[in-house]
Amino acid sequence: MVQNNQVIIKEKESGILWWYDVDPEDWDFVQKRAERDEKGNYVLSAPAIASLKRWDIERVVEGIDDKVKKMNVPNFIQPSDSKETFDLASIFDCSNEDLQKMLSIYGGYKAYLETQLSHIEARRSILEASFEEGLAKMFYILSQENGGRKTKEILRGESLTKSPLLKKTKQDLIEVEGLFIRVKGIRDAYRVAFETVSRVVTLRTNAKGEM
Repeated sequence: MVQNNQVIIKEKESGILWWYDVDPEDWDFVQKRAERDEKGNYVLSAPAIASLKRWDIERVVEGIDDKVKKMNVPNFIQPSDSKETFDLASIFDCSNEDLQKMLSIYGGYKAYLETQLSHIEARRSILEASFEEGLAKMFYILSQENGGRKTKEILRGESLTKSPLLKKTKQDLIEVEGLFIRVKGIRDAYRVAFETVSRVVTLRTNAKGEM
Protein backbone atom coordinates (compact mmCIF):
# COMPACT_ATOMS: atom_id res chain seq x y z
CA MET A 1 0.00 0.00 0.00
CA VAL A 2 1.46 3.36 -1.05
CA GLN A 3 1.87 5.89 1.78
CA ASN A 4 1.61 9.69 1.52
CA ASN A 5 5.39 10.11 1.25
CA GLN A 6 5.85 7.41 -1.40
CA VAL A 7 5.80 7.14 -5.17
CA ILE A 8 5.73 4.04 -7.35
CA ILE A 9 8.89 3.53 -9.35
CA LYS A 10 8.34 1.53 -12.54
CA GLU A 11 11.19 -0.04 -14.45
CA LYS A 12 10.31 -0.36 -18.12
CA GLU A 13 12.78 -3.12 -19.03
CA SER A 14 11.92 -5.66 -16.35
CA GLY A 15 8.47 -4.44 -15.31
CA ILE A 16 9.49 -4.37 -11.64
CA LEU A 17 7.56 -1.99 -9.40
CA TRP A 18 9.05 -0.37 -6.32
CA TRP A 19 7.71 1.92 -3.59
CA TYR A 20 10.13 4.78 -3.03
CA ASP A 21 10.19 7.01 0.08
CA VAL A 22 10.50 10.57 -1.21
CA ASP A 23 12.55 13.16 0.68
CA PRO A 24 10.61 16.43 1.26
CA GLU A 25 13.01 18.43 -0.95
CA ASP A 26 12.28 16.08 -3.87
CA TRP A 27 8.51 16.51 -3.93
CA ASP A 28 8.54 19.42 -6.42
CA PHE A 29 10.52 17.28 -8.84
CA VAL A 30 8.21 14.29 -8.32
CA GLN A 31 5.07 16.34 -8.98
CA LYS A 32 6.54 17.70 -12.21
CA ARG A 33 7.90 14.42 -13.58
CA ALA A 34 5.55 11.75 -12.21
CA GLU A 35 2.38 10.45 -13.81
CA ARG A 36 -0.74 9.43 -11.91
CA ASP A 37 -2.20 5.93 -12.07
CA GLU A 38 -5.89 5.04 -11.82
CA LYS A 39 -5.68 5.14 -8.01
CA GLY A 40 -4.08 8.57 -7.93
CA ASN A 41 -0.62 7.31 -6.99
CA TYR A 42 2.45 9.08 -8.34
CA VAL A 43 4.36 6.87 -10.79
CA LEU A 44 7.93 7.58 -11.90
CA SER A 45 10.01 5.76 -14.47
CA ALA A 46 13.11 4.11 -13.01
CA PRO A 47 15.70 6.48 -14.61
CA ALA A 48 14.14 9.34 -12.66
CA ILE A 49 15.64 7.92 -9.45
CA ALA A 50 19.02 9.28 -10.55
CA SER A 51 17.60 12.81 -10.30
CA LEU A 52 16.36 12.34 -6.76
CA LYS A 53 18.43 12.93 -3.64
CA ARG A 54 21.74 11.12 -3.94
CA TRP A 55 22.56 8.14 -1.72
CA ASP A 56 25.83 8.11 0.18
CA ILE A 57 27.30 6.23 3.10
CA GLU A 58 27.30 9.22 5.46
CA ARG A 59 23.59 9.70 4.88
CA VAL A 60 23.02 5.99 5.53
CA VAL A 61 24.88 6.12 8.87
CA GLU A 62 23.07 9.30 9.91
CA GLY A 63 19.75 7.74 8.96
CA ILE A 64 20.46 4.65 11.03
CA ASP A 65 21.44 6.82 14.02
CA ASP A 66 18.20 8.81 13.69
CA LYS A 67 16.09 5.63 13.55
CA VAL A 68 17.81 4.26 16.67
CA LYS A 69 17.29 7.56 18.54
CA LYS A 70 13.59 7.57 17.64
CA MET A 71 13.21 4.22 19.41
CA ASN A 72 13.90 6.13 22.67
CA VAL A 73 15.85 3.25 24.17
CA PRO A 74 18.40 4.65 26.66
CA ASN A 75 21.74 3.22 27.66
CA PHE A 76 21.68 1.16 30.84
CA ILE A 77 19.87 3.11 33.53
CA GLN A 78 19.22 2.80 37.21
CA PRO A 79 15.61 2.19 38.28
CA SER A 80 15.29 5.74 39.59
CA ASP A 81 14.46 9.23 38.40
CA SER A 82 18.13 10.11 38.05
CA LYS A 83 18.49 8.16 34.75
CA GLU A 84 22.18 7.71 35.51
CA THR A 85 24.18 5.01 33.77
CA PHE A 86 24.11 1.81 35.79
CA ASP A 87 27.23 -0.25 36.45
CA LEU A 88 26.41 -3.96 36.48
CA ALA A 89 29.52 -4.55 38.58
CA SER A 90 27.71 -3.04 41.60
CA ILE A 91 24.63 -5.20 41.19
CA PHE A 92 25.27 -7.22 44.37
CA ASP A 93 24.99 -4.03 46.42
CA CYS A 94 21.46 -3.31 45.17
CA SER A 95 18.40 -3.85 47.28
CA ASN A 96 15.81 -6.46 46.34
CA GLU A 97 13.43 -3.65 45.38
CA ASP A 98 16.00 -2.16 43.00
CA LEU A 99 16.61 -5.58 41.46
CA GLN A 100 12.89 -6.01 40.76
CA LYS A 101 12.79 -2.58 39.12
CA MET A 102 15.78 -3.51 36.99
CA LEU A 103 14.10 -6.71 35.86
CA SER A 104 11.05 -4.70 34.81
CA ILE A 105 13.10 -2.06 32.98
CA TYR A 106 15.54 -4.39 31.25
CA GLY A 107 12.86 -6.94 30.44
CA GLY A 108 10.60 -4.27 28.98
CA TYR A 109 13.27 -2.78 26.74
CA LYS A 110 14.47 -6.25 25.71
CA ALA A 111 10.96 -7.21 24.61
CA TYR A 112 10.47 -3.90 22.80
CA LEU A 113 13.77 -4.25 20.92
CA GLU A 114 12.94 -7.83 19.95
CA THR A 115 9.68 -6.56 18.44
CA GLN A 116 11.55 -3.87 16.51
CA LEU A 117 14.03 -6.46 15.29
CA SER A 118 11.22 -8.64 13.95
CA HIS A 119 9.87 -5.68 11.94
CA ILE A 120 13.32 -4.83 10.59
CA GLU A 121 14.01 -8.46 9.71
CA ALA A 122 10.71 -8.68 7.85
CA ARG A 123 11.62 -5.61 5.79
CA ARG A 124 15.08 -7.06 5.16
CA SER A 125 13.53 -10.30 3.88
CA ILE A 126 11.25 -8.39 1.52
CA LEU A 127 14.16 -6.34 0.17
CA GLU A 128 16.32 -9.43 -0.28
CA ALA A 129 13.56 -11.18 -2.21
CA SER A 130 12.93 -8.10 -4.37
CA PHE A 131 16.63 -7.70 -5.08
CA GLU A 132 17.19 -11.34 -5.99
CA GLU A 133 14.11 -11.41 -8.24
CA GLY A 134 15.13 -8.20 -10.00
CA LEU A 135 18.71 -9.40 -10.36
CA ALA A 136 17.56 -12.68 -11.91
CA LYS A 137 15.40 -10.82 -14.44
CA MET A 138 18.26 -8.50 -15.38
CA PHE A 139 20.64 -11.46 -15.71
CA TYR A 140 18.22 -13.04 -18.17
CA ILE A 141 17.74 -9.85 -20.17
CA LEU A 142 21.48 -9.13 -20.40
CA SER A 143 22.44 -12.73 -21.15
CA GLN A 144 19.92 -12.78 -24.01
CA GLU A 145 21.51 -9.63 -25.40
CA ASN A 146 25.06 -11.02 -25.50
CA GLY A 147 24.35 -14.71 -26.11
CA GLY A 148 25.39 -15.83 -22.61
CA ARG A 149 29.08 -15.06 -23.17
CA LYS A 150 29.57 -12.94 -20.02
CA THR A 151 30.39 -14.21 -16.54
CA LYS A 152 27.96 -13.96 -13.65
CA GLU A 153 30.15 -11.32 -11.98
CA ILE A 154 30.11 -9.12 -15.08
CA LEU A 155 26.36 -9.55 -15.46
CA ARG A 156 25.85 -8.56 -11.83
CA GLY A 157 27.87 -5.39 -12.29
CA GLU A 158 26.04 -4.49 -15.50
CA SER A 159 22.70 -5.17 -13.83
CA LEU A 160 23.39 -2.70 -11.03
CA THR A 161 24.72 -0.15 -13.51
CA LYS A 162 21.83 -0.38 -15.97
CA SER A 163 19.01 -0.75 -13.47
CA PRO A 164 18.53 2.28 -11.18
CA LEU A 165 15.75 0.40 -9.41
CA LEU A 166 17.97 -2.59 -8.67
CA LYS A 167 20.70 -0.30 -7.41
CA LYS A 168 18.22 1.54 -5.17
CA THR A 169 16.93 -1.77 -3.80
CA LYS A 170 20.48 -2.82 -2.96
CA GLN A 171 21.10 0.49 -1.23
CA ASP A 172 17.91 0.10 0.82
CA LEU A 173 19.01 -3.41 1.75
CA ILE A 174 22.39 -2.11 2.97
CA GLU A 175 20.60 0.47 5.14
CA VAL A 176 18.24 -2.10 6.65
CA GLU A 177 21.08 -4.54 7.36
CA GLY A 178 23.01 -1.76 9.11
CA LEU A 179 19.97 -0.88 11.22
CA PHE A 180 19.44 -4.56 12.07
CA ILE A 181 23.03 -4.89 13.31
CA ARG A 182 22.75 -1.75 15.47
CA VAL A 183 19.42 -2.69 17.06
CA LYS A 184 20.52 -6.28 17.61
CA GLY A 185 23.60 -5.04 19.47
CA ILE A 186 21.46 -2.91 21.79
CA ARG A 187 18.99 -5.78 22.28
CA ASP A 188 21.81 -8.17 23.15
CA ALA A 189 23.14 -5.74 25.75
CA TYR A 190 19.73 -5.52 27.44
CA ARG A 191 19.36 -9.29 27.25
CA VAL A 192 22.69 -9.77 29.07
CA ALA A 193 21.67 -7.23 31.72
CA PHE A 194 18.29 -8.89 32.23
CA GLU A 195 19.85 -12.36 32.55
CA THR A 196 22.50 -11.06 34.96
CA VAL A 197 19.93 -9.45 37.25
CA SER A 198 17.77 -12.60 37.03
CA ARG A 199 20.68 -14.74 38.24
CA VAL A 200 21.28 -12.46 41.21
CA VAL A 201 17.58 -12.57 42.13
CA THR A 202 17.64 -16.37 41.88
CA LEU A 203 20.76 -16.62 44.06
CA ARG A 204 19.20 -14.42 46.72
CA THR A 205 15.94 -16.35 46.61
CA ASN A 206 17.77 -19.68 46.99
CA ALA A 207 19.94 -18.32 49.78
CA LYS A 208 16.87 -17.05 51.65
CA GLY A 209 15.20 -20.44 51.30
CA GLU A 210 18.20 -22.22 52.80
CA MET A 211 18.28 -20.04 55.91
